[in-house]
Amino acid sequence: MLLKHGIELTDCFLYSGPGLFMLRSLVSGISTATVVGVSSGMVGSMIWGTAGLPFLIGSSLGFAFGSYRWYEVATREAMVQLDLYPALLQMHITSNFPWVPDLHSRKRDWYTAETFRRSWVMKSMLVVGWLSAESSLREIRERREARLVEEYVAAEEESE
Repeated sequence: MLLKHGIELTDCFLYSGPGLFMLRSLVSGISTATVVGVSSGMVGSMIWGTAGLPFLIGSSLGFAFGSYRWYEVATREAMVQLDLYPALLQMHITSNFPWVPDLHSRKRDWYTAETFRRSWVMKSMLVVGWLSAESSLREIRERREARLVEEYVAAEEESE
């Protein structure tokens, strides 16, 4: 579905922090729901001869567990990246939440892992900012890797 200026709806969903947050949470939840639901259904059919309710309960619990587990892992990774690149994460957090004036008035030293551990709302904002900064973080890693490769190649050429 095209929006104004030739932008597709999927572009808005896949390249925005909130869209990525929802998509990844859904993928993690659905994957876990499938595994736990089918396993519960199989066990239920062996014990009671029916898989309906065991599958329903197992898949519901699996979805909740999978989504929550993804959120916990994403929060930890976002905290690490915040410590490494506070200015980059600050920019992405404020651009994803322009309606939160408190975020815009804070200086860079406020953007610490300790600040974002205080509430689930702050953690969620951090994860959204981290997800939207992923391409920039990937570029940083790729440039570092390229420099390391160059150093190894140069050292190898000198030793020959």
